[in-house]
Amino acid sequence: MEMVKMKDEVKAWLVAFDDKVLEDIHQELYRLSAHVLQTTPPLQNELRYVHRLYQNFADLWTQNPNQLLDKDMSEATQIIQAVSPMLKNLFQEKYQMKWGEIGLVASSIRRNQEVESSARRRPGQRTDAILSLRSHLGQELLVCEVSGAPYENDLEHFGDDKIKIQKGLKDMLNLVAKRAARGKSDIFQKLRVFGIQVFGWKAYIYAMDIPHKYLYRFEQVATFRIPQSPADLLWMPDTIHVLLSMKVWVNQAQENLEKLLRSSVCFSLEGNRTPPSSPMGYISKTLDTPHKPKKVKHPALA
Repeated sequence: MEMVKMKDEVKAWLVAFDDKVLEDIHQELYRLSAHVLQTTPPLQNELRYVHRLYQNFADLWTQNPNQLLDKDMSEATQIIQAVSPMLKNLFQEKYQMKWGEIGLVASSIRRNQEVESSARRRPGQRTDAILSLRSHLGQELLVCEVSGAPYENDLEHFGDDKIKIQKGLKDMLNLVAKRAARGKSDIFQKLRVFGIQVFGWKAYIYAMDIPHKYLYRFEQVATFRIPQSPADLLWMPDTIHVLLSMKVWVNQAQENLEKLLRSSVCFSLEGNRTPPSSPMGYISKTLDTPHKPKKVKHPALA
């Protein structure tokens, strides 16, 4: 996926922060805060996000000691101090973001399809954060997994969470196909859902779509680093560029979803039962995302 071109004024402010010592950053933040009030959306929204992000990390860096350098930092602390501020200030208005091992609705619907009505309902896949729409039945468009404490370097946890994201994104696409069963397949093919995986102080952005029947395409589309200290100011502009691009990608997904649902409603109103090419024809019940092989004990150790 292509990175979105940043507005010149946003670039100028990022350059203004680039070569500043920590004391001067606060002065620049005062200037930017006043300037934000003089602008209008969408530029205002982007500048406000830049201000909030720098403000959050500058406040953490001025603490003594800097909490982000604590080698005993837990996963929950990293989410609260660093990950959550980067995302919650990015997605507002038409989106809602939930944190704290939230059950994925799309996976819950899939897990309960064949459960008897009298049986206990199974919860959805537990995820660190979920971004969903306030409208359209709360359709989920993005999931986020933080793979362990930032200084643990647990590669097994990283692998498990990556598979978990794949399964969650597949469930999300399948649910869209079912909700828009009478929609146009060419619109459905353009729809992408996203996953973010944080490992240490680096984040990976994944996307999944179904460009052809039964083909779930999962790919890494970008990465960004999470700042720990003022020494990381040099690459903060790259991080913000990636995050602003991700916001545009998610907005495009929301627009494609609306088009798909409208096409489904229009087809239903025309009185046709089955569309010539339906999103339901693209999803697979038998094709599954990769799973971690079960560990088998050696007979001698059984």
